[in-house]
Amino acid sequence: MAPVARREHALVKRKKDHSKFVWSLPGGPRLEYFNLARDPLIEIAAKVAYFEPPYEYLKNVRAGFDSTIRFMLDKCLAGDRLACRARDAFVFQQKNWFRPARMLSTEDAWREFFTLHNDEYLAYIKANYPWRFPGPHTSGPDLIKPDPNLDDYFNSAVLDNLGAFGFRRLSRSFKSDALSRPIVIKWEKGQLSMSMLVTLEVPTLGYSERIGFPFAFGAGTFDHSKVANVERQFRSFFAEYGKIFPDVLAALDQGMRAQEEWLTKTAK
Repeated sequence: MAPVARREHALVKRKKDHSKFVWSLPGGPRLEYFNLARDPLIEIAAKVAYFEPPYEYLKNVRAGFDSTIRFMLDKCLAGDRLACRARDAFVFQQKNWFRPARMLSTEDAWREFFTLHNDEYLAYIKANYPWRFPGPHTSGPDLIKPDPNLDDYFNSAVLDNLGAFGFRRLSRSFKSDALSRPIVIKWEKGQLSMSMLVTLEVPTLGYSERIGFPFAFGAGTFDHSKVANVERQFRSFFAEYGKIFPDVLAALDQGMRAQEEWLTKTAK
């Protein structure tokens, strides 16, 4: 390891862990603190939801997006006014998730849209996510058994697309020292369902966000049963995630700096 790299790595290691202090904060200040890291990522997610520059190319990309969000955005692009109203309300809600006083319910527009387009949405799922659609190929014991190559597929997808940003595999996470504090990718496999939630975290700042968030506030969950085409799910998602990760990294850095400044004034 080069001397400069060793010094930078040492700086990452010396940063104070504020996570216990963060979680000891009362609700109001803690939400204020969380927003400092969330707001730069919100800017990316909102631009993606409206396909604003530099994310216009995502108009024709399904990978990365949650199925419900992608279906709604496709209908909005086609001129469906109700879809656009549901999108606008959803974006506003997500922007103010940690600002309860400004929250606006999206349930009416969302429910109305998916009630109206229920049959079309089911056809969309059948065409693009067939393992979620009831049928002869999505029943039986394989539906509730994890893909035996799950870990290999996941490792390969993450490292092939994010290895350039310093991510390396640890026992229960991927870790990078690309910024002034370690950033990690963690995952949790559902105990009662064949789903896997993946998060991007800055542990020493108590920060965690679902990995699909930049894609119009998505979740970043993956089906991992033997019938779910797991390798394709991981590869397609992380290929698109790798393209926008420089923006995500810059947003994380901005959020870290804002949180550290806030902690300097507060954690005395």
